[in-house]
Amino acid sequence: MNIFTDQLSPGWQDWSWDADLDLGATDQVYRRARAIRVTLRCYGALNPWHPAFLTSGYQWLEFYIRGSPPAEPRLSAFFFDEHGSTLRVRWVNDCRYVEGGRAEF
Repeated sequence: MNIFTDQLSPGWQDWSWDADLDLGATDQVYRRARAIRVTLRCYGALNPWHPAFLTSGYQWLEFYIRGSPPAEPRLSAFFFDEHGSTLRVRWVNDCRYVEGGRAEF
């Protein structure tokens, strides 16, 4: 399931907060024509949201992130279950979960 392919994929909504967000950035892209550029304020988040769905067919989340040096902010990725409880928080730049530049959940 794709979350973003030059735009939010069908079924996904932007529920971000305390963030300056551009869902059509063209200046720093990885594979396609557009990317998500976000500047977070304190406690802000990029939050793509989708109604609950079965995740048993999925094994990983893959994304590419480019931080802005020199600050190296503590960025994390996590999910919520159907009851709103937080599941497995992983720090994006924690080497225990990064393999070849990819965060492993």
